[in-house]
Amino acid sequence: MSPVEVTFLNGIAGADFPAGLRKQAALGLTLLDIKDSLWGQRIEEIDEPTATRVAALVASENLRVDCLSTSIGCVSFRDGMTEAAFRATYDPLLANTLRTTGILRPRMVRLLLPAHLPRAAGESAFAAMHRTAPWVVDVYREWITRLAEIGVVPVLENEAHGCLFATPADIAAFFHALDHPAARYIWDVQNLWQMGVFPSLDAYAQLKPFIASLHLKGGRADTPGGPLIHAAALEDASWPVREIVHAVLADARVPVLCLNPSHGAKPADWDIWATAVRDLAYLRREFPQLQ
Repeated sequence: MSPVEVTFLNGIAGADFPAGLRKQAALGLTLLDIKDSLWGQRIEEIDEPTATRVAALVASENLRVDCLSTSIGCVSFRDGMTEAAFRATYDPLLANTLRTTGILRPRMVRLLLPAHLPRAAGESAFAAMHRTAPWVVDVYREWITRLAEIGVVPVLENEAHGCLFATPADIAAFFHALDHPAARYIWDVQNLWQMGVFPSLDAYAQLKPFIASLHLKGGRADTPGGPLIHAAALEDASWPVREIVHAVLADARVPVLCLNPSHGAKPADWDIWATAVRDLAYLRREFPQLQ
């Protein structure tokens, strides 16, 4: 079995990007997932000189970029949305990301999905999209093609609040509609839980054909199988972390696991960095093949 690596969403290490790189390197990590905390900007917003500066800092710590976690596509459709308005916002950011990708050379580039599509009673999120904004699939297919043409893996991730990727069935329906061989999926386990799907091996089995990476957060419920209420480390999570990660590693389909900060109510002494370090230690202890 090939070794699987662990990374952090870069903001976990703090708002000081160079200091955050040093903190991650000191833990023996070699891969980066870069989203924001880039001198006040998100990864999709940075200009060419900033991207070149980021590349030099990454190289100085002997690190590599695994993913550029953009927020491209993450917008509410609650008040309606036209294709022209959607493209006016996000096409320029995608073009900028393509340039940044050529400088930072990630394995993957993440896109997000729209949220709050108006849904009729009993209607699935995918059906609501097909009824109200069928152009969404074509836009994402075009974006995915442009990313794949420059040699990166385009990945779509489920967000937590009203996301189009609301259930495994919605996610599968979207990928089947895309019908694009390069399109892959990041399963953010806790985000899907917040959408109402408790993390389980059954959910993993439904999502497995599309998965390229996992985003891992802990979290606790007040009742077995209930909704997420409290932020918690992976070791204290209410969902079956050990069983799901074991299944993912056994299938040897995912080369990188990415730690994210837990959602939920936080105690007064909550420390994002300390929790991430604890989560990393837990994963390495439970799964020695992780690097």
